[in-house]
This record gives sequence, structure tokens and C-alpha cells, in this order.
Amino acid sequence: MTADHSERRTCAALFFTASFLRFYHLGRQSFWWDEIFTLRNATLPFRQIHHAVDAASPPLFDYLLRIVYGIVGSNDFWLRCLPALIGAVTIPVFYGTCRRLLSPSAAFWGAALLTISPFHVAYSQELRMYTLVTLEALLSLYFWEQSLEHQTTKAWIGYVLSTVSGLYTHNWFLFLTASQAIGYAAWCIRHKHGCAKGWMAFGLIGMAYAPWIPLLMAQTRVNLGYIPRPGAAEVLQTFYALSGSRVTVGDGTFQLPFEVSAAILVPALFCLGLGYFSSGLGRGRARRLFWVGCLIPLLFAFLYSRLIKPIYLPSRYTLITLPAFLLLAARGLGGGDLSWPGRRRAILSIVGLLWIGSCSVLLIAYYRLFVKGSWREMMSWVVSRARPGDAVVIGPLGNLRMTIDYYLPPQIDRQGTVLSDKTHQRLFVPSYGQYYAGPHVILGPKTSAQWESISARNFSHGSIVLLQRKKRGSARRGLNWSPSG
Repeated sequence: MTADHSERRTCAALFFTASFLRFYHLGRQSFWWDEIFTLRNATLPFRQIHHAVDAASPPLFDYLLRIVYGIVGSNDFWLRCLPALIGAVTIPVFYGTCRRLLSPSAAFWGAALLTISPFHVAYSQELRMYTLVTLEALLSLYFWEQSLEHQTTKAWIGYVLSTVSGLYTHNWFLFLTASQAIGYAAWCIRHKHGCAKGWMAFGLIGMAYAPWIPLLMAQTRVNLGYIPRPGAAEVLQTFYALSGSRVTVGDGTFQLPFEVSAAILVPALFCLGLGYFSSGLGRGRARRLFWVGCLIPLLFAFLYSRLIKPIYLPSRYTLITLPAFLLLAARGLGGGDLSWPGRRRAILSIVGLLWIGSCSVLLIAYYRLFVKGSWREMMSWVVSRARPGDAVVIGPLGNLRMTIDYYLPPQIDRQGTVLSDKTHQRLFVPSYGQYYAGPHVILGPKTSAQWESISARNFSHGSIVLLQRKKRGSARRGLNWSPSG
């Protein structure tokens, strides 16, 4: 068997493993607030989507999702197939990139770590743009590096296309692009020739991005009160997330105990240090890409959050730096110095297996224990017990209206009442802010005495209380509905 054939089989095995991990239980979790918000944008006409995106996201992913939504409709599993497929495709792309820039051994370890990364797997199962921007960051870094070394028109075109698409996917891509511009300026100062194509490429990127700048300025004025100003804790959380010992998805965060987290972080930092300082093949490339693709963008985001406006989410937006992080770690595991003896390579293999095994522990816990939100189950529980004339109080959950609109059955209009043509059922859904307190819910001074609590249940992210007007001998019947996904 030739080496090329063996590598193709290895890459294919990693791709199918990555696909399984990203599609496994893909529709089991309910959509949470961010996903519902993204889906709401995807239901708009194309000409309106760019006006509705949130404060972190230009509209490219929403345009792609709009196409998928037009094909599959409102189905949790099929809609999430878009980010899951992009996440799976990133593995062979990373393998090929790492092989060309470093070595076949580094390509195997880097792709294996990305395959099993809980950070990447979790966001591959999220109906958001994160896997797309990660793939774009990887391609942008690859073409940037190829452009520096070869100065070919083809490489610069690839860089322009991947960078412009990244800028129209997530606003954090600005930090990566600025870092690349600084890196290119340093390269030009050192080499003092062949810089015209590069600056022309950056000029084209600026012209292509210019139409979005007014909307970007409007997004910067949005108050993101849920994001604190970062400090040392956020820096540590960033490395926890990149190394694979922390997952923050939906409304919750799951992190392994300190001892297990250290068991992941220590080998990760060891591999980073080995990849950075060891001599041999690809050291200059790995160092340069780590600075340009990871450290400098994180520094820009951190300083912007400290000095201007908090936008630093260490276990979410930092996913854009994962390719550069793993490229350097892969060089450490792959053995930058090809003259290393077999015993030293065996030690590196043990370190790599320890890292992968520790990530697998968190990934298993993520599948078994992690809950994004329980809105689908909450709405299913309500409609299975409600009958005409019942009232429902839902709380305490913020931004709930869109989730109610998505998961309640189609015969419920968006004002909160049910008027089915066939059954004339009515279900009242009060707005967010009503809470269950004691045996009765105070809906108002004139109506509180007309209601009594008949059923209540707590869910992982909120509670539901079902109320019924006082009647005798009334038979109960549920609404006919099955949840999406």
C-alpha cells in the first residue's frame, strides 16, 4: 500500500468519524434562543435578512440557511444538518492544509484533535454560523500563508474569497483580517519586494466589505449587557475551550472537574510549547500562523472588550482561532524534528492519546448530560394537558416569545390564542413576566379569583404552570400536536 493511499484512507476514516460525532443526536435537543433567532432571520425574504441579523453576525450564514429552510421547512434535525455538514467537511480540509504546511504526521494528529474536539462538535450541532466561520478562518490562513511564500495570483484570489466570506459571516473575522494585514506588513518590511499583489488583495477585501460597514456601525451600538468585561478568568476559559475541557452551548456551560480539565490543558500546552520551540520542519510557518491566527486576534478582541465594549465570549466566538491553535499543537505532536528517536515519538503519541481520551470523556458527558434548553418539551407538555378555556403561565425565561411561536402547534395564532376551525379550541398564553406564586397566580385584581392551579411542572430552563377556570365535571382533553424534530 502506497503512502498516499494510506493517507487517503486515514483522512476518510477521520471524516466519517467526524460526521458521526456531529450528526449523532443532532435533533434531540430543542432549539434555544440564539438558534430560534437565526431561524427567524432565515424565514424572512432575502432582501430583509441583512437588516435583521444580530450584533455579532453578518448575513452570509443566514442566506445559506434560508435556502435550506426553503427545502426542509421547520425541522430541527434537517436544519441543523447545515452546520453539522460544514463541521464535518472542515476535517479533511484541515488534514490537507496541515499536510501541505507541516507534515503527514502533524496532519493526522491535528485532524484527529479537531475531530474529537468538544468545542467544535458542540457548535457543529448548533444552528449558528460558528462552523462556517471556522472553516473560512482555516482557508484564509492557508491561502495567506501560501500567498506569502509563493506570491501567486491564484493564492491571493483564494485568500480574498475566503476572507470576504468570513467577514460576511462573523464580525470577529475583522480581528483575524487585521492580524493578517499586520503580519503581511511585517513580511514586506523584511523582504522589501513583491508586496504589490498583497496590498491589492487587501484593497479588494476592503472594497468588498465596504457595503457592510454602515450596518456594522449600527451593530456596534447594540447593548450586549450579558457579556462582562473580560479578565484573567476569561483568558483561562479560552484555553479550556480550545483544548477541549469546556463546552458552553445554549443556556448552559459544562466543564469537567478541575483534575480532568488539567489532564486536558497540560498536554495541550505541552504540545503548543513543543510545536513552537522545537526545531525542524515547518517551525516558521507554525509560529507565524499561531500568532496571526490565534494570539493576535484574541488580543485584539480582549483589548476591544476591555477598552470599548465587551464582546469577548471565551467559549463561543473564540472558535475562530481553533485552526491556528491546533496547527501549532499538531506540529508538536507530529514531531517537528524528523531526527527524533522512536522513544521520543512514542512519548508524543502517549501525550496525544491522553489529550484525545480526555476530550472523549467530555464529549460523552456532553451527549448524555448537557441540555441546551427544554422548550420543545415544555410546549409539548402544555398542549398535551390543555383544554379549551385553560390559561398557561410560562416563566421565568427571557426572550421566550419566538420559542413559543416556533414550538406551539400551527392552530395557535401569534397573539397567543387558539382558534381552530374544526374544534374551536382556545389556549391563552400570557406574555413573559407572569410567575407562579403559591396556590394561585395573580393575573390581575379582577381576574385572579377566577383561576386555580391544576397542573405544574419544572423544566431544566424554566417552569410551566397550567391554570384552569373553575368548573365542575369538565372532561380534560389535550391538543393534537407532535413536536418538531
